[in-house]
Amino acid sequence: MSKIITAEFKCETAKLVLDQNYTYQEAAKAMNVSLSAALLNKSELADRMTPSATPVILS
Repeated sequence: MSKIITAEFKCETAKLVLDQNYTYQEAAKAMNVSLSAALLNKSELADRMTPSATPVILS
């Protein structure tokens, strides 16, 4: 049976890596998902973290 991984679940996995300094392998184990699922979260997160707008310069 396949697991359905929600956006909230993906966010929690990413938080382990970003906020708690887990490796992707550790985060995958902690969240009981495959490493490939955790790495997919990494690419999605990188896309979201890339600035898409020109920064505003305050003087």
